[in-house]
Amino acid sequence: MKDRYGDDAEPRDHNPDCRNGWLGADLDGRMIPCLTCKPHLRTTVHTNDFGIR
Repeated sequence: MKDRYGDDAEPRDHNPDCRNGWLGADLDGRMIPCLTCKPHLRTTVHTNDFGIR
């Protein structure tokens, strides 16, 4: 596989169900992103403790 510069790129593990960056929909109809194609959609957990100390 070639990258955007035309160099040989290492193959990535990719879900065969991926269609244009989406894996389909869940039971509620929400689209499930392919995190290989859309890594910016990975969620991170932030803990905000605003309690009185």
